[in-house]
Amino acid sequence: MSLAASDFLCFGELDLPLDPALTVVVGPNGAGKSSLVRILELALTALTTVGTGSPAAWSRMAAYDDAVRHGGGRDFRVAVTFRLTDDWEQQIISQWLVSAAASQVVVYSSSQPVDRTALDRQATAELLAEDLSGFMTARLVVVRNGGVTPTWAVGVEFDIGGATFTYGLHGPGASTSLWRGHLTDDQPTGGQGLRERFVVDGAGPVQFRFSLERLLPDSGAVMLDIQSSGGFLDSGLEFIRLVGGNPLSGRNFSLADALRPILNRGICILQAQRLPARVAYRARELTDSVDPQDPSAVPLELFQRRTGDMAERNRFDDCVELFKRLTGVRLDVRVRRTAVPGPSGELVGDLEEVLVEPVVIDAGFETPITMAGSGRWEALVLSSALTRAGGSVVVLDEPASNLHATLQRRVMSAARKPGSQLMLISHSPFMVPSRELGRIVRVAGGGGQPSRAHRFDPVAPSPGQAARHRQLLDTSADTRELLFAQAVILVEGDTELGCLPPWFDASQTAAIRGTLDGLNLLLHPVGADTAFGRYVELLEAFGVPWAIICDGPVLDPDRDRASLTQQLSAVVPDLAEGRPSGSEFAEWARYWETKGAFTLADQFGTTNQSGELEVFLSSVDSAAWSEATQAFRRSKVRAAQRFASEVACPPAVDDLYGRILSYFAP
Repeated sequence: MSLAASDFLCFGELDLPLDPALTVVVGPNGAGKSSLVRILELALTALTTVGTGSPAAWSRMAAYDDAVRHGGGRDFRVAVTFRLTDDWEQQIISQWLVSAAASQVVVYSSSQPVDRTALDRQATAELLAEDLSGFMTARLVVVRNGGVTPTWAVGVEFDIGGATFTYGLHGPGASTSLWRGHLTDDQPTGGQGLRERFVVDGAGPVQFRFSLERLLPDSGAVMLDIQSSGGFLDSGLEFIRLVGGNPLSGRNFSLADALRPILNRGICILQAQRLPARVAYRARELTDSVDPQDPSAVPLELFQRRTGDMAERNRFDDCVELFKRLTGVRLDVRVRRTAVPGPSGELVGDLEEVLVEPVVIDAGFETPITMAGSGRWEALVLSSALTRAGGSVVVLDEPASNLHATLQRRVMSAARKPGSQLMLISHSPFMVPSRELGRIVRVAGGGGQPSRAHRFDPVAPSPGQAARHRQLLDTSADTRELLFAQAVILVEGDTELGCLPPWFDASQTAAIRGTLDGLNLLLHPVGADTAFGRYVELLEAFGVPWAIICDGPVLDPDRDRASLTQQLSAVVPDLAEGRPSGSEFAEWARYWETKGAFTLADQFGTTNQSGELEVFLSSVDSAAWSEATQAFRRSKVRAAQRFASEVACPPAVDDLYGRILSYFAP
């Protein structure tokens, strides 16, 4: 599956193919991670809405009227590309094509009646012998055309034989018709019957030949749906059986009717896991269908699994097993019946209420899931979703937020189902697959700029670079948190970490432009002045903006070991641009600021720690610095924190913070 959008919500242009197994979406708050879910939701909402004149149904589409990107035009477009691989899915599409083609010929042969049964069998035999694989990969496209009266266009695009064909579901063009071209092209305003396309020229009785070549139009549009006029053909009845439709409805069946059950079963979007459980049901509600997108209905879903056929009972057992893997405790469902008092206080039998309560069994005691803590309830919602039938695509938006780190890692393992695609949107560093870099997508944006999705390219770095990335991300959750920052400021070590954050936050610049936390800027120590390069490599690989605060020595171009020039030469493409020809420190400091490296030093420094941050701190208040270092001989970070708490933010640090913010947002 892949997601695409133009001028939708925060995205200008988006084209995001999902990894065949796992895609983990990370990035700062407000960047647009959950907007990926909105793309999928809008496509599914449109598919559910088309073909109905219900005002309530179309009101759901109206909720997206304001989804056009700020700063964009008046129109937006979203597209979801999917490939149907399950036999049941392919059978539905093939059966719909066969029956739609056959019924069109029968209905439009009223002036020259045909043998309905024979023609239906011929269409079935000849079309199923064709290569219909081009219809098994499709793009569900939704376009909103802005204006005084906004209009919607919904269609399904197929790429077959080097050409694109669109089946219109709704819009100003030819609905329930197939034409050559894209949904956004000039759409034909009407459709023609397929009958003449399938007629074989020649003398004598009319004969037909069903083929893919004759089905696909060269120009114009051909009407294509399963007609109910005169009664459904056998192929139509078989299609209706496959999708669970009603043959007595008397309506036609479009491609939307084929895709709805496929996508509703095949796509599971799980969000708002913290909705409270609904445990009270009227007896007559126990057989109602369960909305798989509604976490509050999990108790009813578990009840139906437990009391269902063998396949359903097996899924109940799978849920119980997964819940125990995640939490270490057993799960069961307790059912109790109560009578509901009528208006006058009498007990009314048909209003009998049933309490369906999932319970946690721990140390021999039963605790209702509603009283077992939010973490266990969320684990149950996840267990139910991940053991549901179908679900070839599973979308988890902020899962496991109430689970501790160990359980979050277990969720990552459990969420992977063979043959399924998983898209996981998370703010947790414990759910970042640090050893599978190609499965990480970072979404970032803001500041009036459209968001973009940056996928790590596993081919671009050398094997050594990829190994360094994995090593850094494996080192600590703090390093993985860099992927969630709006930008990162790299510093050498503990002294910088102790004094710079409190000073930055107390500065005049912060009062005007924002603190580190308020701007989602992370200040991260690299451990040594020789380690800046590998962190910059990592941040560049994931599209994370960065800056460096370093001491003077590493800026020295003549340094004989790991100068910043040596560390960044292979990472920063324009590093040679504007490079000074002389050796003056001030000239090099100005140059490095254009590349993102800043310093409080006033010289390169070669002896007695000259050029180091500690020299600057001593120059600010030598007595206070000496007292802090004496008080905390074994901890540089605590000494620096003590110093920063007693000495006001120096003007040079205030100015440094302002220059860094201007570098990030010029």
